[in-house]
Amino acid sequence: MLQKVKYAVREICKNYNNSSWLHNRVQYRINSPVQQILRPPSSIKNILDHDWGTLIIIDACRADLFAEVAAESDLFSHWQEMRSVASSTPEWLQRTFEESHGEIVYVAGNAMVSQHRKNCFHELIESWREGYDPDTSIIAPKQVTKDALQAFEKYPNKRLIIHYVQPHYPFIDYPELQYAKLSFDPIFESVHSENEFHDVWEALEAGDVSKALVWEGYKHNLEVVVDEVKKLIHKIDDKIVLTSDHGNMLGGRSWPFPIKTYGHPGYLRIEDLIKVPYCAFDGKRKKIVNGGVNSNDSVDAEGIRQRLRDLGYQ
Repeated sequence: MLQKVKYAVREICKNYNNSSWLHNRVQYRINSPVQQILRPPSSIKNILDHDWGTLIIIDACRADLFAEVAAESDLFSHWQEMRSVASSTPEWLQRTFEESHGEIVYVAGNAMVSQHRKNCFHELIESWREGYDPDTSIIAPKQVTKDALQAFEKYPNKRLIIHYVQPHYPFIDYPELQYAKLSFDPIFESVHSENEFHDVWEALEAGDVSKALVWEGYKHNLEVVVDEVKKLIHKIDDKIVLTSDHGNMLGGRSWPFPIKTYGHPGYLRIEDLIKVPYCAFDGKRKKIVNGGVNSNDSVDAEGIRQRLRDLGYQ
C-alpha cells in the first residue's frame, strides 16, 4: 500500500500541470470505476442471447443520431433504444465473445475483430481488407454488404454477424474532417498526419472544427450505411437484429467528475456512449449448426494496426 501511495505522489508531482494526464487519471481511476458499479455491464443481456439469425452492427451509432435518420424511413419505424455492454469496440468484443462460437460467421468491416477475436468464430471474413481505400482511409460499406450476401448463401446453417464500420469516423465525402491518413504502400508502412490532430475528436475538442459540422459528417456516414443495410434486409430472409456496439461523445460530460469527453473511450457508462439503437425484423428461422472454429492465423498484425489508426485508435 505504501508503495502505491509513493507512486501516486511521484506521478502527481511530475504531472500536476499536465491537464491531459489529470483528465485521463480522473476519468479512468475515478469516473470509470464509479460508473461500472452504478451501471454494471453485467446487468445487460448479451446480444448473443437475443433471437436472431443475422446480426447487423453499425459501429459507433448513438441512439439520438439513429432517431434522426430512422425518421426518414418506414423500415425502422419500430426501433427502440437499448444499452450496450461497452463504450468502445474492443470492450464490446471482449464482453460479448468470451468463448469460441462455431455457430457464427463474422463479416468484419472493422479490423478490431481481427485484432481481438480472430480465432473465435466458425469463419471470420475480413471485409476491411478488400474494402479499404488508401486515398480516403475509408472501408467501403458496399464491400461489407457484398461479403455478407455471399456468406448468407455459403453458410445457410450459421448465425451471421455483419459489422459495418460506419457511422464510425472517418466520414465519407467530408475530406475536411479527415485528420490521419495512411502513407500507402503494399505493407502499409506508416501513418502520417497532415496536422497536429490525430482524429476528428481531437480537432473538435481543440475547437478546430464545429460540433455542427462533425454531427453533419457523422449523420451522413449513418445515412450511407443505412442505404446498405436496407439492401441487405431486402435480400436476406432471416430473423434480423440491427444494433450498435457503442455510441460517441461530442463534448458531453462524464461523471461523477464532469469532464468533457470526446470520441468513445472504453469502460465508461455515459448515456451517449452506451445508449444505442435496437431494431428487430421478422423472417424465416433457419436451423443453426455448430461447425467448430476455424483458425485465422494469416492476419497481418501491422496492416491491422494501420487500419485502426485511421479509425482513430492510437
